[in-house]
Amino acid sequence: MSMELLTKQTAGVINAVTKQPKWEKEALLEGIQKILVEKRGKVDSDEAYLDSLLQNVAFYVNHTNGMNNFFFQSIDKETFYTPESFKVYLSNLRTMVKDPEELQKMMDKQRDFVLKGETIEHQARHAELAYMTTKIVNDLLLDFLMTFYHPNNREPMQPFMEYSAKVVVETVFKFCNTYASLQINQLPGKENLN
Repeated sequence: MSMELLTKQTAGVINAVTKQPKWEKEALLEGIQKILVEKRGKVDSDEAYLDSLLQNVAFYVNHTNGMNNFFFQSIDKETFYTPESFKVYLSNLRTMVKDPEELQKMMDKQRDFVLKGETIEHQARHAELAYMTTKIVNDLLLDFLMTFYHPNNREPMQPFMEYSAKVVVETVFKFCNTYASLQINQLPGKENLN
């Protein structure tokens, strides 16, 4: 099978997933803005807010990496896992990525990227963008995989098994990142987060 076919197949699944109401631009913006307001309200300083965003970015990066690893194994073994086994994996993954040591390692790796800027306001805007991006990528990959592992979708998802696991995971992840970037660039008020 050609890369063109894999790209077309991936685009088709992403397109179907993003037709859900929660992926409409307005719903997405409102949801993220609500979360950011809640996060800001839970802390008593700008530094604590930045730390909270950095911690969340680290969580989402680790969570996304874990889902990619599961997906890689699935494609590599040419195995469709059951939705139940995927949910069990997600539960275990959540516990694992909340581990303080694992979270701290990723926070250290992401710190310079997430907290760019000369002023605390600029750092907060950049951290919010990083948070939004990692959250959207994680949520979209999760929805993609829930669709992929749904028993009714095995036949239409079979073509994914004909590629190398690395190529499939990279292609799906690239689509998730591109979609996240497009959504963020189209969000009203995004210019206030640059």
